[in-house]
Amino acid sequence: MSENYDDILMFLEDLSAAIDHAKIAQDDIENYLSLQLNRKLYLVSLAAALFLPLNLITSLLGINVAGIPYHDHPHAFFVVVGILGVITVLQVLLFKKIKWM
Repeated sequence: MSENYDDILMFLEDLSAAIDHAKIAQDDIENYLSLQLNRKLYLVSLAAALFLPLNLITSLLGINVAGIPYHDHPHAFFVVVGILGVITVLQVLLFKKIKWM
């Protein structure tokens, strides 16, 4: 009876150690997944930060509506696209300067 009790006690100790190891492994996996999710959310936030100001400018100008300044000028569209490109480049430079990229 004493041997069985010792065997069961040893088995329970091994089981407790295995549970502790499983919890450590689970924590490591959760940390890894959390890090991956944070990286992906960072990229999405960065893309939103780049495109939201451009979207605001194009919506304010009403690109699809006649009556905006220089709407009849043949190069007006390319000027607006160039201005938006310059704004994008300035944003990227700003983000690199403040170490967001």
